[in-house]
Amino acid sequence: MRILQVSDIHSSKNAEKIPRTVEEKSCDVVFVAGDITNFGT
Repeated sequence: MRILQVSDIHSSKNAEKIPRTVEEKSCDVVFVAGDITNFGT
């Protein structure tokens, strides 16, 4: 099982990379361990 862990995604630029990474790495699960916002730090 491949797990992609991401955290503190504060811009759509970074968020746009996630689906491509999931596909390229054949991830089974994406674990979000922090904020998903388009503002702040």
